[in-house]
Amino acid sequence: MNMNSATLEERLELAKQKSGAHLDCQVIELLKPYLGAWPQDGYAWLLFGEALRGVGRYAEAAEALKKALALSPDRARSRIWCTLGHLYQKSASPAEAKPWFDLATREDPVAGAWVARGENLLLLQEYPEAIRCFTRATSLDSENYQEAVLGLARAYRAMQDYPKALRCAQQVLRKNPACAQAQLLLDELSPLAQTAMEPA
Repeated sequence: MNMNSATLEERLELAKQKSGAHLDCQVIELLKPYLGAWPQDGYAWLLFGEALRGVGRYAEAAEALKKALALSPDRARSRIWCTLGHLYQKSASPAEAKPWFDLATREDPVAGAWVARGENLLLLQEYPEAIRCFTRATSLDSENYQEAVLGLARAYRAMQDYPKALRCAQQVLRKNPACAQAQLLLDELSPLAQTAMEPA
C-alpha cells in the first residue's frame, strides 16, 4: 500500500505498524492528515508524540503527548506518562522527568515503567528509592528482569555497597552468561568486593 494513496483508516493502521518498527518519520507523515481529520483520537496523538520524540522534536512531542493524555482513557495513561518521562529526561532534566515516572508507576503501570523510574532516580542520585523501584520491578512479569537487576547493581555500586552490587551482576550472569554489562560490572567489582569483605 502506498502511503500517499492510503485512506485515513489505512494511514492509522500503517502508522501503528511503522511505530512498532520505529520508523518515526513515516509515522509522523502518516498521522498528520489523520489527526487533521480525527483530532479526538488519543491513541493517534500518542503514536504521533512518540514519533516526534524519536526524531528529537521534543516541544512538539510534549504537546502531542499532553493531547493524548487529555483524550485517552485512564488505562492508557501509564504509557503516556512514561513516554513524557523519557522525553523530559532526554530534553530537559531528570528532575523534570521524575513526576512523570512517578505517575507512570501509580496504577496499572505500562511495561518497563518501574525500571525507567529507577533509572531516573539513579540520575537524581536518589539511590535508596531507585533500589526500591528496581526491587519492585524484579517481582513483576511486565518488567525486564535483567534490566532491573542491572539497575540494582548500579545503585549498590553508587552507594559503594560493592558486595551487593557484585551479587546482582553474578545473578544476571547466571541467567544470561553473555550479558556484557554484567560481565563489566563483575570485572570492576570483584576486587572491590573482596576488599570490602576483608577484616580491617
